[in-house]
Amino acid sequence: MGGRRVPRATPPRPGVGQAAGDRSCRGIGLMLVGLVTAQRRFEMVEVPEPEPRPGTAVVHITRCGICGTDLHGFLSADPYNPAICGHEWVGSVSALGSGVTNVVEGDRVIAGIAPACGACAECRSGRSAYCVPAFLGMIGRGPLAAAHGGFAPRISIDALRLIGVPAGLCDDEAAMVEPTTVALHAVLRTRPRSDDTVVVQGCGPIGLLTLQCIRALGAGRVIAVEPDQHRRQLALASGADAVMTPDEALD
Repeated sequence: MGGRRVPRATPPRPGVGQAAGDRSCRGIGLMLVGLVTAQRRFEMVEVPEPEPRPGTAVVHITRCGICGTDLHGFLSADPYNPAICGHEWVGSVSALGSGVTNVVEGDRVIAGIAPACGACAECRSGRSAYCVPAFLGMIGRGPLAAAHGGFAPRISIDALRLIGVPAGLCDDEAAMVEPTTVALHAVLRTRPRSDDTVVVQGCGPIGLLTLQCIRALGAGRVIAVEPDQHRRQLALASGADAVMTPDEALD
């Protein structure tokens, strides 16, 4: 990507926050987006304002979470830099490309994972979770993918990936839907029963969400294992019956 870069001294703080600032006034048709451009280097980069293309929608982003994957892209020498960070976002549709019928302007939406293509070698061998076109779309290399993620005022995206947000969810909650689905998927695969004791190892954001999903599905007892004292307290507040350190769990 070309364009003038404005370096940031530190990476963004993890958590759900306001969307990236709109700096369109800096130049006609330009905006600032956040990119990890190299190991431990986060920059605000000027890019053209998104325009709707056939099959895409432009979304005005109101909230975007910071995933552990984003931090991994910042800390590691990722071969896909500039890393396409910011996939836990919510916003409203502001423009539509031709052929889009599943959303209308003004809809509040989040982005789903790109669907498997069904035609690549991985899909044909029954390994659709490793679909190459879907992966390329997620890292900004697909034909309908933006060259940046949700650390931006607006984004152009394949409209078929958009999922409507129920009116009962505020923007902060909607931005947490994607990581919650990660936790829920794991829990649904194990299907804890009311007489089961379930152990959650690690109480970062995904672990805490997993704990809450387990509790919501009615497991009999939930034990959280976590070395950090603050996170152990969060686990208790999130519904754990007991918490312990890894060393205590070995006894």
